Amino acid sequence: MASDGSIRTDASTVHRGSSKKTDIRKKSPGGQAETDKPASSDSSAELEELADAKTIIRGSSRVRSSGSDWSRSDRTPASVAGVLLGQRLNHFLLEDFVGGGGMGAVFRAHDEQLDRTVAIKVIPFVGDDPDLKRRFRNEAQSAAKLDHPRIAKVFDVGTDDDWHYIVFEYIQGTNIRDLVTRDGLLPIDEAVFFTCQLADAIQHASDRGVVHRDIKPSNVLIGEGDTIKLVDMGLARTESLDLNEDMTASGVTLGTFDYISPEQANDPRDADFRSDIYSLGCTLYFMLAGEPPYPGGTMLQKLMHHGKTPPPDIRLLREEVSEDLAAVIKKMLAKDPEDRYQHANDLVADLQEVAYREGLQRVQTLGPVTINTPGPFWAFLDHHAAWLVAFGLLLISVGVLYVVGQLSKGQFAISVPASKSVEFSSANLPQSPLQKGTSQNGVDLGPFPGDLSGSNSADFVETSPRATMDSATLAPSAPPRIRDLPVPEELSREETMPLQNNSTNIRSNPNRTGTKTDSRIQPQDQPALGSLDPNVPSDWRPRAIRVSQSPPMSADGDNDSLEYAYASSLEEAIEFASSFEVDRIELAEPLIRSAPVTIDRDGLVISSSVGGTVIVFESDSSAPMQHAELIKIGTNRIELEDIHITWTVPSGGMSGGCIFSMNANRLVRLTDCSVTINNSVRQSDVYAFEIETDPKRKKRTRERSDEASDPLRSNAKFGDSNYMGSLPLVSIEMYNVCIRGQMTMAKMDTAAELQMRWENGLLAITGRMIETAGLLSKPLPSAKPIQLRLERLLVMAPRGFLRMRLDADHPYPLQVDREAKNCVFIIQGDVPVAEFSGTSSLANSPPVLVLRGEANAYDAKADLSDVMLRLVDTKNEEAITRMVDLKDAPPTWAVEQSSRWAVDWASETFKSQPVNQLMPQDFLQYGAVISGFNEKALTIMTRLEAAKADEEI
Repeated sequence: MASDGSIRTDASTVHRGSSKKTDIRKKSPGGQAETDKPASSDSSAELEELADAKTIIRGSSRVRSSGSDWSRSDRTPASVAGVLLGQRLNHFLLEDFVGGGGMGAVFRAHDEQLDRTVAIKVIPFVGDDPDLKRRFRNEAQSAAKLDHPRIAKVFDVGTDDDWHYIVFEYIQGTNIRDLVTRDGLLPIDEAVFFTCQLADAIQHASDRGVVHRDIKPSNVLIGEGDTIKLVDMGLARTESLDLNEDMTASGVTLGTFDYISPEQANDPRDADFRSDIYSLGCTLYFMLAGEPPYPGGTMLQKLMHHGKTPPPDIRLLREEVSEDLAAVIKKMLAKDPEDRYQHANDLVADLQEVAYREGLQRVQTLGPVTINTPGPFWAFLDHHAAWLVAFGLLLISVGVLYVVGQLSKGQFAISVPASKSVEFSSANLPQSPLQKGTSQNGVDLGPFPGDLSGSNSADFVETSPRATMDSATLAPSAPPRIRDLPVPEELSREETMPLQNNSTNIRSNPNRTGTKTDSRIQPQDQPALGSLDPNVPSDWRPRAIRVSQSPPMSADGDNDSLEYAYASSLEEAIEFASSFEVDRIELAEPLIRSAPVTIDRDGLVISSSVGGTVIVFESDSSAPMQHAELIKIGTNRIELEDIHITWTVPSGGMSGGCIFSMNANRLVRLTDCSVTINNSVRQSDVYAFEIETDPKRKKRTRERSDEASDPLRSNAKFGDSNYMGSLPLVSIEMYNVCIRGQMTMAKMDTAAELQMRWENGLLAITGRMIETAGLLSKPLPSAKPIQLRLERLLVMAPRGFLRMRLDADHPYPLQVDREAKNCVFIIQGDVPVAEFSGTSSLANSPPVLVLRGEANAYDAKADLSDVMLRLVDTKNEEAITRMVDLKDAPPTWAVEQSSRWAVDWASETFKSQPVNQLMPQDFLQYGAVISGFNEKALTIMTRLEAAKADEEI
């Protein structure tokens, strides 16, 4: 590093003292470290010290034997610096010499095209050798793969005449080597903190197949705010790179003796990310002890120490280092790569455990890390996958050759048995997947109303007229039926042949007897499905209803034999599901438009069979005073899979609406779904879930309902006389679900026993997550609270997480129990996260809110003055608990662990974008440990994507 305190992106261990003592924590008015000093003051001294560089270089014999001028000249970094300082390489003006080592000279330069300051490393030994040029470019491209906040970015690579260079990000700061030399040993908390950040950078590089190969204190820079950067990726190599493309394959051995791993010293091409772990261990040792593990001796002696001598105990030089931390360092410095950490995340996890045990506060701000440690079996597969795959392919090839050989000998001749009459029986037919109250995910849903699966099919009385479909009645355009085709004589000895393939389309057909000309078939007008073919059993039921605009015709070769009935719309499919007692609807189109629908069958599953379907709901714009209910569920259980719901609120509407309208309900489950509401005019009373459990309101609804005459439905929907003694149950489960738009997510007209589980998701709305009234009467002691189980969820709800309003009709509060793990909550200014208004007391006993969980992050103000809980009593007096209270003196109702109070966003543009357009990638974060959703498991399928998929199909 130059005496001006600038970044020295060199790969050497050259140490130059500074004549001007610099404190990186003392900033100039401009925010820069006060390290500026003219380059000319000690340029000659720095050039002289380059001769002491400790980076290992054994020049390529091929280069030495070349006839270029450069192979005959002095190509040391000192000579390069002397020649190039003040010159231009293409559009880069080299303004100042920063430092150098055996691998090159580093300059601060000005990019005249983009008008920015950069760092340029000139690699002097490439010359005109085409092989080295190609390898130099390959390794520069490997470094350019990396994009991480703790790694200095590679901007460019180029050539100007015989000079080959790499352009880096330029950072103002100092490196760890100079920092320790100047200020002394680092505090343990700070050293471990820096190590965790570097391990995160190593993991990032390892995930992209890149190995640094020269991690050491002089390559770790401390910038403003104690941010660190790992520099000099010019020596990086892609693990998947062919050895012939590796620069070290030409005889150049890279590394620094004090920090080089045993395997890298033996052959740099053997170095993988575990070599970086070793060098990081040496760097941590230096930060704690002020010297590398093996500081003395010649180069050869150091190499022998790294390869054979056990690492010294750090506690001999730093007594306050704990046994746990010493054990971590010992594992990092293991001689055998197999004995080191196999993932950098494993190292971070152990260091954070040490921090937790020893109270290292700065490390704990990083939050916990989730690791997946493979078992012995998976570790074996990981190390021997290539051989196993090759062996498997060999076995398959041998098997194929054997079968082909046997077929050629006639040993697998196929014999045709004598034909026999085949009769259909109900046992051979596909059954409804939910006919006995079991969901597709194996969850017991209980007995369904109207379930006839337990009855004998012989007791079923057919009342509908049968429609015969022979050749004479088929439309001229209909495909030929199998018995109309010529059949060989040996296969036509039976009078009839059972239907082999029949995918039934129950869509209207004017040529079919017993159907209406209307596209919707009412149950009483519907023909018995067995009559579609004389050989279809009278008690036939399809496995599922499929919604498709182009259903396959019944023809030979159709694989949907007796499995599906087809409908032209979602509304029609729901009617058919109820008529035929089918519990599954499959959407076979990427894009479907639908009017509001009512679910009148319990345990219905609606899924996409094309990898995702967008349902665009269109509410009735002609009735602006009507409150829209797009999916009216009532008390029925329902599951949605791979469904993406979109609704644009009509601009002329005045009463809002909701996607899901529910009453007391035992299960609403969404898996791999998204809900988008475009409410650009910001109409009020717009919700994703609207839950009505007030018995008075339900009674009025019942009296107006056509279902009031059905005792079974009435009891299921409105409960018995003991309803007031227990709270209504509402269960909502969501897995990999995104909800976004201008709305409040869920509203309850009265508090209920809400059980919400949400695993991996994104909530980006303009209102609150949950808004509810209080209870009608005082709850029983056995009453359960509102239970919210959240895991890997990102919540952006500017109006707050929850609000419960108590009034004269709903005067009693119900406790809210929120358990969150690895979630992110974006806090909006002074808006309380949770608010309870109208309480009889501010004592908060028993507590109205319980916070449990771990590893959650709150994007709050720096001083943590944001309001977590606000209580307002009937006298309009209030009691407030702020974020800082949770951090410094948490109340008994807040038992979260390992919380973080800031989020390092990659970009904050999401704060200014319309929420109905936000995507998971808009919420990317920096850091070793990131709370919130798993982006790879989330999907928001837009209308445009669905239309494109429809065109491809």
